[in-house]
Amino acid sequence: MEKTKLSGIATICTIPSTSFPSPDIPNTNTPISWWQGYFIHNKSTTFGLMGTLSQNPPTLHPCCVSATSPPVFWDVSIFNYETKQTWSGKNVIQVEPESDYLKFKTEYTELLECEDTGKENNDFGPRENGGVKDNGDVGLTFETTSLKVDQEALDGIKKYFPEVYKKIGDRDLDCTLCLGKMTVSGLDIEF
Repeated sequence: MEKTKLSGIATICTIPSTSFPSPDIPNTNTPISWWQGYFIHNKSTTFGLMGTLSQNPPTLHPCCVSATSPPVFWDVSIFNYETKQTWSGKNVIQVEPESDYLKFKTEYTELLECEDTGKENNDFGPRENGGVKDNGDVGLTFETTSLKVDQEALDGIKKYFPEVYKKIGDRDLDCTLCLGKMTVSGLDIEF
């Protein structure tokens, strides 16, 4: 099966860690411990997105990162609603983690420390039977082009993420709704 590059738009909602922590992730000092979203490919195929804090982030070269604002790494799941295929990516980097404008990428080899194995700790590929089948050249980028906060964010979460909204209601939380451009490459998918 040929690997495919998909482009489109994505909507990602975030809820503060202190208000609505992920049940699978211990309490952290990061502003958010998980996020959920949708990716709509130009061919009108919708994918579900879920990001949780990486359990095994890579070691970054100390000269390339800020000691006061180190990057955050996410494990990202992509779910095709039509075919029920799921791909899981580990260690997707969030650029500028202190910003509400989310920006993710998988290309960051210039930041990695060399390890004895000579392998990068970037594990992004489709999963079968719970294990990574093929790391290949799968990549992911996302950059926020429009940010919704306060009541606009809650209204968007209520409309597009009703299950999340049921859990948070109209509480005054520092929620965000990020809309932007996304590309995903290297998926083994057919249209």
